[in-house]
Amino acid sequence: MYEQRSSLEQFYSIDLVDASFSDLHQQIIPLNFSEAVSDARVKKMRKVVAYAFTAFVLVFIVSPGSFLDSLYRLSHYSQSFAEPLPIQFIIEPGNLEVVRGENVPVIIRTSGKPVKSLELLTRGEGQTEFDKQSLTIGSDGTFHTEIKSIKTSTEYYASVEEIQSSTFKISVLDRPLIRTFQFTVNPPAYTRIPAKVMDENTGDLSLYPGTTVDLKLLTSKEVASVELSFSDSTTLPLTVQGTEATNHFTIKQNRTYHFLLTDNSDLHNIDPIEYTIRTIPDEFPTVEVVSPGKNVDMNESMVINLLVRVKDDFGFSKLHLAYRLAHSKYEQPSEEFKFIVLPLARSGQNEADVAYQWSLSSLNLVPEDVLAYYIEVFDNDNINGPKSGRSEMFLVRFPLWKKCSAMFLRIISNRLNQCKVSRKKLNSFPKTSNRCSAK
Repeated sequence: MYEQRSSLEQFYSIDLVDASFSDLHQQIIPLNFSEAVSDARVKKMRKVVAYAFTAFVLVFIVSPGSFLDSLYRLSHYSQSFAEPLPIQFIIEPGNLEVVRGENVPVIIRTSGKPVKSLELLTRGEGQTEFDKQSLTIGSDGTFHTEIKSIKTSTEYYASVEEIQSSTFKISVLDRPLIRTFQFTVNPPAYTRIPAKVMDENTGDLSLYPGTTVDLKLLTSKEVASVELSFSDSTTLPLTVQGTEATNHFTIKQNRTYHFLLTDNSDLHNIDPIEYTIRTIPDEFPTVEVVSPGKNVDMNESMVINLLVRVKDDFGFSKLHLAYRLAHSKYEQPSEEFKFIVLPLARSGQNEADVAYQWSLSSLNLVPEDVLAYYIEVFDNDNINGPKSGRSEMFLVRFPLWKKCSAMFLRIISNRLNQCKVSRKKLNSFPKTSNRCSAK
């Protein structure tokens, strides 16, 4: 505060700070600071150090080898300085991590005193006593054995003539396994099939294209990743949380798949089961002209009463009547079909009979004209697009009637008007009318 009193002027009184230090100065004048700290302990330590150094020098002079050896051991306190055993062991694989179920080969080599046989002692996790196995030396001078299909972490060591090797441990790791999995399938809306929860561990699926599936899978341990590996070399990663993995995807085609699990130690599941996804084809719709169901001649009503029967596994979206002029003496037949939309009774039917009165009066047909027609129906597949089915092609013929009615003359007149023929040329048609009357 005294050194910084100028900067503290706004907070403190400088005069009071100076007065405080003046008072302190008056209080400490009588004190002798050199006598305030005692050096008696320091002097005592000097004597102790001197005696120790003297002893150190005497020991070094009397036995320098032992002194240096002891000093080396003190400086390498973590190293063992036990007297070498008459038999030394070299054991492979020593400490090791293996996957459960693997075979572990054990090779033991000895040095020093010759050994013809020894014992291998093993103790699995949970055992209290070691199991013993006698081994004899092989032609290559080593002892061989194998721990088959190891199931638990195991300690082991070698022993001969009460001389034991160091103890080693084989730690067993578990591969990730599937405890259970389950699919929930949601067929396309147009099929009107309700969602279904499949039985657990049912991996073979037969579903309609466009079906969405929700997958939930539980693993035997925490995993880093879970994937669906498909036969077309594509993969689908699942969302992993601890021992649970989920995903949502859509069925589009036939293929096989299996699950790939990887844990945090980069261990994978082995020999995964291959499952099959098979798509059920959506059948094509069918249509049948029940009535008249054959080639017919047109009557004077100029109406064809149609009765059409349609069928599909999941219903219909559209129904068309397609027609064209197939033959005429007075104009060129049509190459393209024209279409009439026929009404469907209600949606959601798998089979329906549709009646329709087809009036041909507006088509301005003349005798010996022939119409070709068929019925086409479309299903309601909104996944791959509506599929269609067609009926058989039928013919409607305008016959030569015994009497040419006023209707026929009107039709001829309309045809002439359409062709922009002058009314004066109408006089050229009596012969045709007479021919018609005669017939």
